[in-house]
Amino acid sequence: MDDKRYKKRIRIYSVIAGITVLTSILTGSLRDILFARLTDDTGWVIALSAGLNFLAFMILFSLMLTRIELTPKLEKKIWLSLLILLVPIIPGAIFEIIPLVIVPAILIFLFLSILVFFSPERSTRRIFILLLFMVVGFFMKRQHWPLAGILITLTLGVLAFGSIIHGIHILQKHKENLYFRIIGSLCFLLIALQSLATLFKFQHWPGAGVFIVMAAVPTLVMTLLVLITLPGSGFINWKKEQQLILTRKILIPWIFFLLFMGIKTLLPIPVQQRIFEADVTITTPFNMTPYDVKPKEGMEEGE
Repeated sequence: MDDKRYKKRIRIYSVIAGITVLTSILTGSLRDILFARLTDDTGWVIALSAGLNFLAFMILFSLMLTRIELTPKLEKKIWLSLLILLVPIIPGAIFEIIPLVIVPAILIFLFLSILVFFSPERSTRRIFILLLFMVVGFFMKRQHWPLAGILITLTLGVLAFGSIIHGIHILQKHKENLYFRIIGSLCFLLIALQSLATLFKFQHWPGAGVFIVMAAVPTLVMTLLVLITLPGSGFINWKKEQQLILTRKILIPWIFFLLFMGIKTLLPIPVQQRIFEADVTITTPFNMTPYDVKPKEGMEEGE
């Protein structure tokens, strides 16, 4: 893409992003998003507004990344920015000031996604580390240990953000390889859906079942499609960058989620319920189960 077209697209997507934010401000949706004011009547409006804002900024952000190279100097600046962003989150969480948590958290997801997915030399290692921390978070969640929810949300959120950004990035940058452009962007989209489905399931949030169906069926179909069509796509003639994206940034999380789906499917139902369903057991002193004493015949209740 030449400089003229690049600057034109930046202007167009900047205007679109500005319009979505302005619309959210005028309708009050942005205030409701920042303060997490969700109701049954306005929930769909807020979700739609948040989705449009997210999509507009993701497209703009991924377009900017086509001209930015992640150098060691830039990495140090990003790590420093992450430390600075932690400063408002701590008092925001303590005093329940929602905007001080949401806005820095979104920026942390974005910056960590860049460090994991766009590092020219360390991306494969960082993806493995991300998946390792994800598994640790799953184990901690099952043991009801503190910070488990934060760890699961952070790792799956980074994977979802990075996959969405990389999918849009492929559409913008790799136009000469139509097969890679279509398959790569769809695979990253499905990885993001799998990440969100897993996050909702482990956090026991509403809508988890919908996400799982939306992610599982297309993932299986796409797996078969790639296995059938990849041999005839001229893979050995692709650019090295495209080969690395497919075999590492896509294949590693893809296999992880396929194994996760397979293990979950093969587990006995009681084991699945213990691992994936919310624990609603009510604990009482001395592990006693509450029960009611029924009055004997001839006695009224309360005597």
